Amino acid sequence: MRPTDTTRAILASELPNPEARGLICQAFPVAPSGLQLTCSDSVTNELMRRLSDRRSCIPLNHNALTKFLDSILSSAAITLPISDAMLSCIAGAVSTSHDLHNRTNGSTVSLAYGSMAGKNFFAVSIYPARKIEFWERPSWQELFEFAKANLDLLLKPNCALSTWFNDRECLHIADVVACTPDRDAAVGLGLRADQEAVFDLEARREIPIPLPRQGFNANQHTGGAQ
Repeated sequence: MRPTDTTRAILASELPNPEARGLICQAFPVAPSGLQLTCSDSVTNELMRRLSDRRSCIPLNHNALTKFLDSILSSAAITLPISDAMLSCIAGAVSTSHDLHNRTNGSTVSLAYGSMAGKNFFAVSIYPARKIEFWERPSWQELFEFAKANLDLLLKPNCALSTWFNDRECLHIADVVACTPDRDAAVGLGLRADQEAVFDLEARREIPIPLPRQGFNANQHTGGAQ
């Protein structure tokens, strides 16, 4: 997380003094989008550096300022609004995913790189808590809300929005998958996440994970573009 992200988050009505809010706003003009924020020494150092030549009600003491930031950020998760540009990016990825899933029962779409189908990557599901299931094909709006709720992961360059059809359970799945060009790395990630297979996006086929898995759940899947 960049120092600007965390410091700017304080402006979300957490500082009672308008002068302090204004000073930080001037020092950190670029706001982040839809991210939960944490504090660190680098944040405190940057804030102190930016405000050192300004008159401020904030005591410019490193330890005091760190405690102040931590008290704010630990009291409740601060999430800033998602920008219009980011919403447009999400909408484009969701449209691609929705179209592919309706045509082929599967999709793997990166916010940065678009559809990953046919590319030399392997997709693996490693965030089981994020996966959701649908009895019917997910609507565009349902996929859009899923993408927004998982933006913290989807902003990572190696992650993608993935959908597939679980024919054993007759369920449509939406998930966030990790994509890597290294087959062995993908298999290793899948093994640790208790998956039964990874998905070869270039060959468009599943690659079973042959080793025994403790706590194996046959409902788990890898996802992948068709």
